[in-house]
Amino acid sequence: VTGNPYASEDDVTRMSWQELNQNTALANPDYSAESFDQAWENSEQGLKDAGRDVLTSHTMAPVPGLAPENVRIAAGVSGDEYEQMLDDTFGPSAEERSNEAEQGGQGGDTG
Repeated sequence: VTGNPYASEDDVTRMSWQELNQNTALANPDYSAESFDQAWENSEQGLKDAGRDVLTSHTMAPVPGLAPENVRIAAGVSGDEYEQMLDDTFGPSAEERSNEAEQGGQGGDTG
């Protein structure tokens, strides 16, 4: 999939086929240090999210009962301790990050 995700429908309908073909991420790639830093952060966060998903999924293997929740209970680790371990290892969950972003965006000047 290519194209400009920020282009409005009106912008796109006014473009010729040639303009549409040139309007891709490959037309003007951003090789700046900031772009690479952002890509690295995105990759790093994706890996953390995948790790959290594995450790909170219902099954880890085709063996019944070998789910992270069952292992946590067998080890005697409380739910709060497990959540804290996940946060310490992987950072806040995607849901927590989303909630924080929404709350940060809703703050306003009340004075």
